[in-house]
Order: sequence, then C-alpha cells, then structure tokens
Amino acid sequence: MTNKKPALPAVTTNAVIPAIPGTSTADLIEKAGKAISSEVAYHIQTMYPAAARAVAWESCKRSLSGVIQNTMKRLSDAAEIGSMDAVIKTMAAHRREMEKLRKIAEMAEAARKRKEAENAALHGVLGSDAETVKLDRAMTGTVNSVWKHKKRGTQYRILMRGTLQIEGPHDMQEAVVYQDINDNRTWIRPTAEFFDGRFELVSQ
Repeated sequence: MTNKKPALPAVTTNAVIPAIPGTSTADLIEKAGKAISSEVAYHIQTMYPAAARAVAWESCKRSLSGVIQNTMKRLSDAAEIGSMDAVIKTMAAHRREMEKLRKIAEMAEAARKRKEAENAALHGVLGSDAETVKLDRAMTGTVNSVWKHKKRGTQYRILMRGTLQIEGPHDMQEAVVYQDINDNRTWIRPTAEFFDGRFELVSQ
C-alpha cells in the first residue's frame, strides 16, 4: 500500500496587500512623506545645527516635505507602469543640469557685484549714502534668497538671473528665475516686476 503525502496548499504570487479602509494611495503617500520629512528634518537639525541655523529653517522644512511627497508620488506613478528606473535617471540628469545652471548663475552674480563695486569706486562715491543704497539694492535678490508674495503669502527661492528672449515688449529684459518652495513650480518674471514691491525678502 502506497502512503500518499498530504497535498500542500496552493501558493499564489499575485497577492495584493489590503489597503487601509477609507485611505487612498495619495493619502498614504502624503502621510508617509510627512513622516519621512520630519525624520530627515530632525536629523539635520540634530546632527548639523549650524546648517539649520544658516537657513530659513521653517521654509526649508516645508520645501523638504514638498520635495519628498512629490518625489514619492512621481515614483509611485512610474512604478505602476514599469518606468521607475527611467524616471530616476531623468531626475538625476535634471539635478546635474540644475547644478550647472546654479554655478553659472553664481559666477554671473559675482561678476555683476564686482562690476558694480568697480563702477562705484571709479566715480569716487563709494562712501556716499546714495551709493550705499545702490549697492544694497544690488545685493538683494541674490541666488538662493527667499522672498514672499505679499498678497498670497507664498514663498519662493531665487534660482538664477537671466534674460528674456520673447516676442513683445519684454524681449531682452533681465529676468528672475524663481521656484515655489512648496510645490517646486518654477517661474520667470522680469526683474523690474519682481522687485517692484509685490515681494518682500524673507532670508538672504
């Protein structure tokens, strides 16, 4: 008589982790993003207190939270269609390009300040009140400074300066490239408009 072994239960490979009742994927991502950003912010503030004190810390934390949540959402969407690796590579390429632009902008800003100082010294009025005001204005709006829109209360970080090349009256005007620190949307506005009083400086 042959002894038969009991049959093993079938194993499925496409089991789905049950979702939390009443919670969407977007809600889960937002919740996880906030938790992660809080941990990262705590780590930075604890391990690198000097760095935390050197920036507008509350604005920095909001920006960090937005970046983490937006990145998680983007990667989650990409994973669903099998393109997460491609999206990660695209994000890395974007960071490298933005770093190049940031360095170019910093060099241009430094050259502008040197030229301003040279012109002031050449005219022999470096110590006058009028020239002091002029130099102070030239120093505002530098790369990485944070500004708040007075009406909306939204805060933005200046990424770089540039020149508009468009059809219309603003063609070849100096422009400011700035980014919303909450949702990371990037905007471009003529320099004269940006500094006409609608924004106020939060941190240099």
